[in-house]
Amino acid sequence: MPSDQPLESATAPQGQGYGPTYGAPPPSYGGGEGGDQWLDPRRLIGLAITYRWLIVGLTLAAALLGFLHASLQTPLYMAQATILVDRGGAPIRELPNPSEDWLQDQVYYASQLGVMKSRAVAELALQLLPPSLAASFNGLPDPAGALDRTVSVSQQRNSALFTFTAVSPDREAAAAFANAFAKAYREETVRENIQFISETNKLLAEQAKKLQGQYTEMQKQYGAYLSQTGSYYPKNQSSIVDSRIQSLELRKSELLIQKQALDAQMMPLIEVQKGDLDPLAVAAVRQDDIIRGLVKQYQEGQKDLAKMASQFTPEYPPYQKEAAELQSIKGRIRAQAMTLLHAQQGQSEALTAELASLDKEVADLKGQAIHLAEGSSQSLAMGSGVDALQKYLTLLNEKIQELDVAGKVLASRVSIVNPAIAPGAPFSPRKARTTLFAFLFGLMLSAGIIGAIQVLDKRIKDPDAIERKLGVPLVGLIPFYSKEDQWLVVEAFQSLRTSIHYASDHRRKNILLIGSPSSGEGKSSVTANLGIIAAKAGERVLLLDCDLRKSTLHQFFKLAPNRGLSDLLAAPEMNAKEFILETSSRGLFLLPAGPTPLNPPALFSMTRFHDLLEWARKEYDWVFVDTPPLLAITDGSLIAEHVDLVLLVAAAKVTQEPLLEKALEMMQRLNKEVAGVVLNRFDWRAPDYYHYYFGKYHAKHYHYYGGKPVPPTVLDKAAATARKVTRRAMGQRKGAPRGPVV
Repeated sequence: MPSDQPLESATAPQGQGYGPTYGAPPPSYGGGEGGDQWLDPRRLIGLAITYRWLIVGLTLAAALLGFLHASLQTPLYMAQATILVDRGGAPIRELPNPSEDWLQDQVYYASQLGVMKSRAVAELALQLLPPSLAASFNGLPDPAGALDRTVSVSQQRNSALFTFTAVSPDREAAAAFANAFAKAYREETVRENIQFISETNKLLAEQAKKLQGQYTEMQKQYGAYLSQTGSYYPKNQSSIVDSRIQSLELRKSELLIQKQALDAQMMPLIEVQKGDLDPLAVAAVRQDDIIRGLVKQYQEGQKDLAKMASQFTPEYPPYQKEAAELQSIKGRIRAQAMTLLHAQQGQSEALTAELASLDKEVADLKGQAIHLAEGSSQSLAMGSGVDALQKYLTLLNEKIQELDVAGKVLASRVSIVNPAIAPGAPFSPRKARTTLFAFLFGLMLSAGIIGAIQVLDKRIKDPDAIERKLGVPLVGLIPFYSKEDQWLVVEAFQSLRTSIHYASDHRRKNILLIGSPSSGEGKSSVTANLGIIAAKAGERVLLLDCDLRKSTLHQFFKLAPNRGLSDLLAAPEMNAKEFILETSSRGLFLLPAGPTPLNPPALFSMTRFHDLLEWARKEYDWVFVDTPPLLAITDGSLIAEHVDLVLLVAAAKVTQEPLLEKALEMMQRLNKEVAGVVLNRFDWRAPDYYHYYFGKYHAKHYHYYGGKPVPPTVLDKAAATARKVTRRAMGQRKGAPRGPVV
């Protein structure tokens, strides 16, 4: 039987009467501090049980969608090929050391990483693919670009190892793509190095070929001259001229070698000038003292910039200033490289001028020898020239052999350490991980929805909210009635009667309006049951049904009145005793509403209604006035002008908190004293209400009426510990006031 039924059949336990409880007023039914309810594990578990199907449904739906999404995705395979880039004997450090060598290493490896990502490597990799795989890219607008998008490259931390990572739906294709890029980079690097060396070698070979022709021609001329003249020249005279010419020719040979070497050194600087080569990649630039100083400045600037980057954004002015300084140092490094180029160009021009001077001097000596020795010097000069050319050709051949060896060394500095192999299993999708993440997302989504429901739902669910938010006492907490818990309902109305007793100043204010903001919240049942409890305590109680439009109070006592309040107020003479009915409870009387008049508010504005209440005040200990809904029509506000106290009734999970607040504001405007609020139809068995009623009321008081005390559970102990920790964190003391007390 729900709590909306009268308690006529309820009897007091043995040894207990229904008389008033004297002494200290009963405590509030609230749940303690407002924040404790969210920290109470029983509250959280109760919400989880209440919304269990929402949680289970959303979680399983999210997990199922995640599994389906992962199952419908195309499996992708990943293969990796690792290569080693040897810079030429430079030590590989586990941790970067702030030094010139380390900076040069970083610049070099950054440049090589750019080469690995270049389009030239992608185009070469496309050519190195097996024909069957290469054919799959033929119909695309940009085959090389499409292949490049399937492969990524990265440098392993603090090492000279680089990894090509290829992703493809075909496991064999993934391995082929990674290996093709590794081989393409190796061939591209070898091609660039060999091209540089071959260009230098080509210049030297052309010069050697030219000198070889001159040497052959000079041998022929010298032989022809000797055969034609057949002359003998004095040894001492020819030896002087020959010695001088030979020394000049040797000097010319040295200068030519220096000029060729200088031109070879100038070639990379010219590439730097064109912008095709990094200045620090040139050995002559790295060995310059000014460049070394600039490199140290650049390294220190990088360290400062890295520190700023960990604390500030790139828009921070000092950060931008430091970055601009680093760019300036780079420009100075390039400018110094150009200075070296200009210096070498000047040296080359000086060598050319000196060679021209030597040529002129040799020519003069030859002319002098001809005149002095009557032709013998010509023969000696030709022989010396032949010898000089022979020595110079020997030096050029040695240089060409050295460059060939260097090309072979450069070709061996890039090696494939770990070639890619076809993976055994796809790396994506990962069904278990995706399903787990989807499961967790569904769980969090359901928790968020439950939290949003708790925040957006304005119905009164929390008994604490009545005292904490509205600032009025909670004088009664009426649970749903069941046979095994009938004493809980009886004790709840007993406690409500006691609270009303204290609020009325021991019945000095005995006219009590019992109303609710809206209809269907149980105000009539509270009126009837409160009257029954008060009557069984030996008090004379009059129930006045003022709901003239929809009267229900007489139905609780199974009465069928023919007359009522509307007839009494309309009668020529007011004799209330003729209209008042006795109920089955001794000392409990009822004045029913009677027929519905045309204008109910006009009856409550009459002086006779006020006189009726004043007469009832003297005749009865209590006068409980049942009114229509306070916010629906004006009857309630008119009736409230004639009463002493107001008792508001709210239904748990039915009454809207804003409506109850408006009802309170209405009573405040009328300057009426509100005794408190009764929370009706409170289901303490509901999971999210468990901790209020069972933990704070039932477990402590049920055994008083014959029931067995309920021992605290593990959940109760955990909740008590959580509340204790919360109070300590908030600086609260044990026994501190928990809210208003009636």
